[in-house]
Amino acid sequence: HMLSLSGQGDHPEIALIDVRNTFEHNIGHFVDPTTGEKAIDPEMTTFSSFDKFCQDHAEQLKDKKVLMYCTGGIRCEKASVMLKR
Repeated sequence: HMLSLSGQGDHPEIALIDVRNTFEHNIGHFVDPTTGEKAIDPEMTTFSSFDKFCQDHAEQLKDKKVLMYCTGGIRCEKASVMLKR
C-alpha cells in the first residue's frame, strides 16, 4: 500500500501519494519500475476524507520526502497543507 523508494547515498526515503479520487486512481497510477509498488492510494471518494488519511499516516510519513500528484494541481496544493499539519 505504501510506495517507499530507498534512496541511494544521502537521499531519504520517498513516499508517492496519488491525491486523486479512487475512480481516477483505478484508471491509472504511477508504479515504481524497480519494485512494482504502486503509488499510495488514500482511497478517497471525496477530498475531505484526505484529512483522515493524513491523521492515520502522519507517523509513517513524517521523515519521508512526500511527492504527490493529482489531475489539475489544486488538490496537491491543498493536500500539502493538510500533510504539514
